[in-house]
Amino acid sequence: MEISSVLRELAGMWRGKLYVVGGAVRDAILGVTTYDVDLASSLTAEEVCALLEGTRFVTERHSAKLGTLGIRADGEKFEYTAFRTDSYDMRGAHAPASVEFGVTLEEDALRRDFTVNAVYYDISEDKIVDVTGGVEDMKRKLIRTVRDPREVIAEDALRIMRMVRFAASYGFDIDAETMNRATEMSGNLVNIAPERIREEFERILSADEVCGIKGAQRRGLELLKECGAVQYAVPELTEGIGVEQNKNWHRYDVYGHILSTVENAPRRIRLAALFHDIAKPVLKRETGGSKGHEIRGAEIAELRMTALKYSKAEIAEVKELVAAHMFDLKCNEPEEALRLFIQEHIGVMDKLLELKDADWIGGGTRTGSNPSADRIRALLPVMKEEGVAFSLKDLKANGKDLDGVPPEMRSRALRALMKRTATDPVARTREGALGFLKNFETVHKP
Repeated sequence: MEISSVLRELAGMWRGKLYVVGGAVRDAILGVTTYDVDLASSLTAEEVCALLEGTRFVTERHSAKLGTLGIRADGEKFEYTAFRTDSYDMRGAHAPASVEFGVTLEEDALRRDFTVNAVYYDISEDKIVDVTGGVEDMKRKLIRTVRDPREVIAEDALRIMRMVRFAASYGFDIDAETMNRATEMSGNLVNIAPERIREEFERILSADEVCGIKGAQRRGLELLKECGAVQYAVPELTEGIGVEQNKNWHRYDVYGHILSTVENAPRRIRLAALFHDIAKPVLKRETGGSKGHEIRGAEIAELRMTALKYSKAEIAEVKELVAAHMFDLKCNEPEEALRLFIQEHIGVMDKLLELKDADWIGGGTRTGSNPSADRIRALLPVMKEEGVAFSLKDLKANGKDLDGVPPEMRSRALRALMKRTATDPVARTREGALGFLKNFETVHKP
């Protein structure tokens, strides 16, 4: 394993053995680039702080209960954890109820989740230490718990999400007993904080980026469905199973189409891809069709993303993308309407075009780019060249030109002018902008 000079220096100062553990060792064995380096040894956090006091290594306490701290020098950062054993309430709530230090490496390994994450690297002796069979499981491409999966998953239900993430990201299979127990105990995810579920869900959605495995994010979603964990992230996803669509446009049912769209979507729009048709099943039950699914889908996206503690900005963007993805589906909207649409959604337009393309390919019957997206791609540069305003600062007039307009009407006036520039060349000129505002002042006088 390649070790930096900074880390070798740290190991040389250590009292006893210092080990790299977990993901960094796993990824080094698998030939995957890793950025986070976790360290472990028999020393407590207090002993490490005392050992490094007065050296160039800076320590930062993270959790006294868990015996963790950060160590940094020369821009490199390491996360240190003392060997320990954990005791849980066995309801899967993620955090251990109590911790015991002063244990062996073997005991520390057995308190971890999966064998592939319980491999140690002895820095001073330059050798792998593997007491749970993790190296062999990597060769077999297998995710397996370090102990009885009932115990491991009962301790921390979030390990179900991690199990799926590792399997998808590395292209590994899941040990049958581990998968069976995860499925039986997926209900314990109700005890996990939404933020934790969101973090793992996000990493599953980007699983293809870890090893470059095409479609890894789709497999991750399928595994979440298989073990029941999807019910604690996006339960509406499975409602699309068996909901058929127009065969002229769709090769798959709603569930398969959503997965295919996510598979063909760039990372930055995968949440929007996930939610874009999520409302079709419920609308089909209620109305027999799918009209308006983009609006209902935006509502479901807001509901689920709020529950998972996404930021307001992330929620607003996904809602906008989902609500707008059906516009000009048949490429028959008049140019005026298309111009106004482009202007209204300019902030997300690049992502919306990507979503339209992914939706087009995700149907399974077509290739290439979406003709509706192509109309926008052709018109947008024309609008920019014409001087269409896409923000208030692009206008040929500003607040100083609104003396006769009541203060409470000024923002409305400028926004009306901006909208006018989408279709009226005169409004793009200084003279035309002033004329529009003067007329707005006259029409809207109290």
